[in-house]
Amino acid sequence: MKKIGIALLSALLVSSTLGGIATFNASAAVEDVPEALTLSNVASGKEIAFKSLTDMSVEVDWGAYYPDAQGFYGKGHGDMTRLTDGNAEWGVAQNRSPQTSGTHAWAYLDLGSAVSIEEIKVGYLAAWCFKNVVIQVSNDATFATDVTTVFACSKDAVLADDGVTVVYNGGQVGCSEETRAQTGWNGFTGVDSVNGGLCTYDANGVSARYVRLTNSDGDNGGSFNVTTISELEVWSKGGAMIDNPEIKDTVKSVTAVESELKVIPGTSLDAVKAALPASVSYTTMKGATGEIALSWESADWAEMTAGTYTFTAATSVALDDVFDVIPERYSVSVIVEKADTTELDALIAEVEALNSETYTVKTWSPLATLVAEAKEAIAVITVTEETVAGYVESITAAKAALQELATDKSALAAAVATAGAIDNANYMSATVEGLDEALAAATAVNSDM
Repeated sequence: MKKIGIALLSALLVSSTLGGIATFNASAAVEDVPEALTLSNVASGKEIAFKSLTDMSVEVDWGAYYPDAQGFYGKGHGDMTRLTDGNAEWGVAQNRSPQTSGTHAWAYLDLGSAVSIEEIKVGYLAAWCFKNVVIQVSNDATFATDVTTVFACSKDAVLADDGVTVVYNGGQVGCSEETRAQTGWNGFTGVDSVNGGLCTYDANGVSARYVRLTNSDGDNGGSFNVTTISELEVWSKGGAMIDNPEIKDTVKSVTAVESELKVIPGTSLDAVKAALPASVSYTTMKGATGEIALSWESADWAEMTAGTYTFTAATSVALDDVFDVIPERYSVSVIVEKADTTELDALIAEVEALNSETYTVKTWSPLATLVAEAKEAIAVITVTEETVAGYVESITAAKAALQELATDKSALAAAVATAGAIDNANYMSATVEGLDEALAAATAVNSDM
């Protein structure tokens, strides 16, 4: 996903409205703002809250103390506007109660509406070194999307003491070593704060409504190893707030496509395309849904040759996709391989190991025919899984129906000889007919090898 920062300003629709759709006229906006317009602190007098490091919907405890020793502890106590009153020496807040240390949180500020942020200034505490410093802005109150990282000691994440890793996304405005050198970043451990002063972070005009920051004041004298802040300032040219900005609706998510498809040799190009998804579904930030048609192609498809072939489908749709959710091209590996005959091969081997002379001709003959047909079928590369499964089922049933020949027929032979010697003229015709039928059946069994 592409991370965006000040580029998101182009998605703010604030200049004119055409057919109900607002548009942003960048050149006009620039011309309307005097170059000499001074910066103003738009955070002045606003109240800061502390939010859970892992859940922005949860407000956590904090404590505050001041140089006049009038300290208050616990959520809701103390004057949090002291953190935005322009005096870095007057008031410090920490996300803890007196009994808790080693916990961290986001210091969170809602500016009320979006503003073009040029600089963010932060006062910490004393001349200490602060680790895990991360400063971010967004137009999303939950910071789930549209996040720009103005400054970070780490390139990747800030780690909580409980082992939770909070990974941040978004652009990294002001995170180059050149700009970090101007912010108190000491190049290794973290940020070296200024006693009673502010560290300045360049935001390059990124547009955002919400600001959050975290840090760890561990390894300093008197520290409880918590997130600490004494002042937060957000500077904008003239404090020109963008009231109720219209944000272009953009793609939030899109359904995935399986990365692999297996087919048997002989599968036509059209059949492969039909087996691949004809479209993917998308959802936008505002809840709109739709379908994106996919047209699959392969440059080297050879249906009779085993191997792996790449099928791709380009995506072309008139949607704003600020976060690059939709790939420019989907790709699927189509694997051509002969149907699996392992089970059928083993079954044929079992039948061929049997002695046909120990079974009746009536039960052995159909089994032998099925085995011959199956061997002929699997010798062809295009044999299907269905055909293989059918032969496994048929041969298994025929094998189970085999009947073994009797090993001692002497008693039956004697009975046949006795019955054959009877003179039918001495008996009634009805009884003779029954005897003849029984004698014929017994003679057939006696002769079956």
